Amino acid sequence: MLYLIALLASQSAFAQNPSEGIQHKFWGSTGTELHLTPDNRRSPLNPSGILNIPFLSNSADVTLFGDIGPEDRKWKAHFKLRTYNEWSRESQSKGEVNEAYFSWSAAKWIDFSVGRRIERWGTGYGWNPTGVVNPLKDPRDPTDRRDRFRGVDQASVDLFVKGWNFTGMVVPLIPYSSAARARPVPVGWAARAYRLIHGFDFSLSASGGSGLPNSQGVSFSRTFGKALELHGEAAVFHNTVRWVPSAGVFHLERRPHAEVLLGGQYTFPHLVNLTVEYYHNGANLSGREWMEFQRLTGSQSGNLLLANRHFMPLGMATDYVFNRIAWPVRLNKLDVEMIAITAVRDRSSAIRPAIYWRITPNVTLYSLVTEFTGAARSEMKFIPIERQIDVGIRFRF
Repeated sequence: MLYLIALLASQSAFAQNPSEGIQHKFWGSTGTELHLTPDNRRSPLNPSGILNIPFLSNSADVTLFGDIGPEDRKWKAHFKLRTYNEWSRESQSKGEVNEAYFSWSAAKWIDFSVGRRIERWGTGYGWNPTGVVNPLKDPRDPTDRRDRFRGVDQASVDLFVKGWNFTGMVVPLIPYSSAARARPVPVGWAARAYRLIHGFDFSLSASGGSGLPNSQGVSFSRTFGKALELHGEAAVFHNTVRWVPSAGVFHLERRPHAEVLLGGQYTFPHLVNLTVEYYHNGANLSGREWMEFQRLTGSQSGNLLLANRHFMPLGMATDYVFNRIAWPVRLNKLDVEMIAITAVRDRSSAIRPAIYWRITPNVTLYSLVTEFTGAARSEMKFIPIERQIDVGIRFRF
């Protein structure tokens, strides 16, 4: 538990050197969210409501962040602790350490970091092909409104040389269950080189080892004036494995593939912001494989069970288009947002309007409705619920 040792070391340094001006900052959020999920009894994955999905559920959580470090920012200890409760027919509570790391600036040209840390590689809004060390992002909730993101256990070094920022990272998949501790620890690695070139934010990245995908990628972003921003990412993956339907069964298949994201955003008068992205994932199902998946769901009950297990919303087609428009109706008081994600193959969509009302500077009341539209056997109509309604309140402190 290197990150816990680092935190203890930082507290020890504070106790021994109070004259160095150690500063600390603590903040966080707490909230509760009610979910309404009516059955889609016409879904091939949920015929006649066979899955018995609860209509009503609730999520509640408390998240605490903290920074500890000296005034000169020579080092920093950071943590993110989260506890949450999920209730539907039963109640389940859990606590977790989402971040806990220690960073140290040894010189102007080199920094070190060790512990669990949330990384944000890439420039995409809905997806990040180069974000191999990022938390898994849901394009329907790209801002992580409930602070659920969890970091990776890592040890990294950053070098600043002649305008370049080079990052090297080791990522061990540390087993925390007693049953897994006897097995060797898989260790992955990731590297990134970043530079600002003629106004373009440009990055090259790569990863590998036994704990991360074998990949190489590139990303860029560029702002033009005060209103337009363009961005893109592309990565190739060599060792992806996925369950694929074929000849009436599901089997694991090795799928070397490419992922590409191209997008941009434009800010109109009155701070209305439009984001548009195109995303391609070559590991997802081809048209023929999707037809086979559809066929399997209509056969034996065992195949229906497997089809539910291997169905991934927004992960079945190879191409998607993401649209988001956000309008601050009253600045720092009332915001409305619309996200629409469309599968290019069958033009089915997930459409999610939302409204956020800031009752006080610290308290936000919000409501989101996700509708799934499309033809009867399109990807979005395979989703076993008709829609999802989320109503929540969040207090930030």
